[in-house]
Amino acid sequence: MDKSVTRSNWVGRKPRHRVLWLLLLGGLCGALTVGVAVGNENTGVFDGDPPSWATNLGGSLLLAGLAIEIVSIVWLVRHGGSRADRTSTLWRLSWSRRWSLSRQVRRDDPAPDEDVVLLGRTARAMIEQRRSSMILVGITIMSMGQAFLSFAPFFTVVFALLALLAICLYVFAIHGSRRAEVFLRTHPDV
Repeated sequence: MDKSVTRSNWVGRKPRHRVLWLLLLGGLCGALTVGVAVGNENTGVFDGDPPSWATNLGGSLLLAGLAIEIVSIVWLVRHGGSRADRTSTLWRLSWSRRWSLSRQVRRDDPAPDEDVVLLGRTARAMIEQRRSSMILVGITIMSMGQAFLSFAPFFTVVFALLALLAICLYVFAIHGSRRAEVFLRTHPDV
């Protein structure tokens, strides 16, 4: 069996950690929303005058997000994630064909006449997406820090949209990688 299938993952192993992260993220979003709505009545759409607590929190979040970005990229490079499947035959396929393969892997329902090698490569590529999903977390935290630093409604809306997109992509990547692991366990011949 492939080592990437049996490797433990910090996401999903302890649900209480996910709850704590979601509570922390929700608390920070609430502080940003209340701070922009109540703390500064004369804030323009693009520029604001943040209070000192928002400036300190925004700078800290910006640096924390940057640190997560750097650590994630270094970790990807050191563990081969940046080179993974760069020469894969999946890149030669059309977008609809790749989507069809990933749908078969997610549903654990391969077509009878499907190429098992392509299904195996698709499942392994879906598992590798979990490694690069930490970059989304760093981008989201950096965006939150920028929203606190600028303390303006425009950057709050941009952060909210970016956070929503990042959360959806992160959940999709984690769900897909778990389904791919199940697929590889139930179909060891691929």
